[in-house]
Amino acid sequence: MKKTVIYNIALTAAVCIASVHNAFCQSAINPAVDFHSFRKSEQDKLVRLVTMKQADDPEKVARQREFDVTYYGLDITVDPGTETIYGAVLIKARSEIDSLVSVVLDLDNNLTLSGVSGSNVDSYNHENNLLTIYFTGSYHFGQTFDIDVNYSGKPRSSGFGSFVFGKRQGSNEPLIWTLSEPFYARTWWPCKDLPEDKADSAGIAITVPENLTAVSNGLLTNIFNNGDGSKTFFWHEKYPITTYLISLAVSEYEYTVDYFHYSQTDSMPVEFYITPEKSAGAFGSSSGLPQTADMLEVFSALFGPYPFLDEKYAQVEFGWGGGMEHQTATSLYITSSGASDYLVAHELAHQWWGDMVTCRDWHHIWLNEGFATYAEGLYLEARDGKPTLNSYMQSIKKPIGYWGSLYRENIDNLWDIFSNTVYDKGAWVLHMLRYVVGDDTFFDILRTYASDPFLAYGTAVTEDFQAVCEAVHGESLDWFFSEWVYGVGRPYYKYSWTSMWVEDSYNVTVEIDQVQDGIIFTMPLEIYIQGLDKTEMFKAINNEVHQEYTFIVDIEPISVTLDDSGKVLKKVELISGGADTDPNVTPDLFTLYQNYPNPFNPKTTIKFQTKIPAYVTVKIYSIQGQEIKTLLTRQVTPGPYLLRWDGTNSAGVPVAGGIYFVRMTADSFDDVKKMVLIR
Repeated sequence: MKKTVIYNIALTAAVCIASVHNAFCQSAINPAVDFHSFRKSEQDKLVRLVTMKQADDPEKVARQREFDVTYYGLDITVDPGTETIYGAVLIKARSEIDSLVSVVLDLDNNLTLSGVSGSNVDSYNHENNLLTIYFTGSYHFGQTFDIDVNYSGKPRSSGFGSFVFGKRQGSNEPLIWTLSEPFYARTWWPCKDLPEDKADSAGIAITVPENLTAVSNGLLTNIFNNGDGSKTFFWHEKYPITTYLISLAVSEYEYTVDYFHYSQTDSMPVEFYITPEKSAGAFGSSSGLPQTADMLEVFSALFGPYPFLDEKYAQVEFGWGGGMEHQTATSLYITSSGASDYLVAHELAHQWWGDMVTCRDWHHIWLNEGFATYAEGLYLEARDGKPTLNSYMQSIKKPIGYWGSLYRENIDNLWDIFSNTVYDKGAWVLHMLRYVVGDDTFFDILRTYASDPFLAYGTAVTEDFQAVCEAVHGESLDWFFSEWVYGVGRPYYKYSWTSMWVEDSYNVTVEIDQVQDGIIFTMPLEIYIQGLDKTEMFKAINNEVHQEYTFIVDIEPISVTLDDSGKVLKKVELISGGADTDPNVTPDLFTLYQNYPNPFNPKTTIKFQTKIPAYVTVKIYSIQGQEIKTLLTRQVTPGPYLLRWDGTNSAGVPVAGGIYFVRMTADSFDDVKKMVLIR
């Protein structure tokens, strides 16, 4: 690490004379708006199948689309002793219809309201985990309004945690954290809990006992000592942010900082907030944390600049057994030896894919998780070479395939949203897209996607990404997305091959059947034909139930394999392979067949077959027994062979018409066939 400073940030707080409330409200009134591994441990632990019908309730979603949130200001007091929070949330919004008379917010019934006020607020109703606020009049399209909600209570822990009053490992000291993905921000603050609506900015003020540190999104703008044994940490996220990415983490953290030098004169802090029990070993040789700045360099080169360069990238210890890509403040489970490079790379990549460009709804969650999973492999490729990427892709390939389509039909529970399909098949789809369009085009696609003015710091669905892919690639990719994103399964190729020697080359015939249930996939397949000291590769489009291909090679085939480098997600099975046989003949160890045509002019074909390796000689003789020409003399492997004789002698001079003989010898085998040349 280039520079490391360790200290307890809780002991370095500046004292501010102004009141917390006044300072917070000032920030809220004038928000700065600059822009309009492993897997998560849901794969490693038993996931509670939490049904949250409101997350996709069409009536609620329709009501919430009547207004657009532009700013959230959270003022949260955390009391570890009673495990209670006291909240005051300012919401600034804009009407999206001509006559807005009420708004619907998400807020868990477990929290108790103490008041709702704001622009023309008349009354409110809090039931069924919804807070409905009624206005005295109506707001027309484009008009703005403010709502202030005050509440308190002990948040109900849902989903992957949502809000947890936990303890540091081996200690009774607090480790308090949030994880709101996918739809659990509502369990600890009132909001429009849909990923499609990003607030243009957010302020997060967190009041905690003075020995603790509170970490959140964006920049730390101030720390107020309240003079009553508590401090308030003021964080401000000036970039657009969706609700599930707003977070807090509270503990007695030790603070470490490195720097990402993104130009010769500019750098960004790379921050670490780790509890004392873990900080000593967190940066050891087996940890991915010291590689963070290198990962930032790799991903910036591949995807475009880190999206929040004038803020920070922080990694904060929390108590859940995985990681969560909270915007600019990733939460990580830290062990005594740090965190794996897979986990660190995965959550960092989310700052582009998930945070800057966010899936518009949970049906398209692969745009977050598939991208971050593939980024793990991309970092390994940049660090250790392409074979490492290939090994990584094979490691995330499920032998039995993946359940359901990449587009998630059912988003009522966590298991359906966060399945292996989303992570691993999502990564495979990107890997195959790279194969289809080529490396240069693929990375142009990623950089274009990240910089698209309609998507950057906004939201996207699969069709948005597909449109970028097609614009950069210059061709339609509908066949690819319809099969791999919306289709189910993967191709199951059964294939066989035969070879036949013809004059001075081999004809290799490969037959491929797709035998999986469901759709027939269209994919380019690399077909490798291996000889003793040379391998030739051919690329063929496979898009039918049964297809046959013939390739001409100058090597004697030993084996034929499909997609040997593993670029296609598939199951493959070799049914048979080797030299061709004549189904109408049961040969002995050696067979010399009658030439054809016979009589002939000017050429004839001579076929022979062996069942064992042997040294074979094939020669042409005149009726007087004079040797005219040697057609073959060499060691051969078992199989059929075709030779051509064009009626010339060894000097290439045409011979006279008449009777000739072809003689084949191999080991103790010796056979002769009569031929007639007509001139």
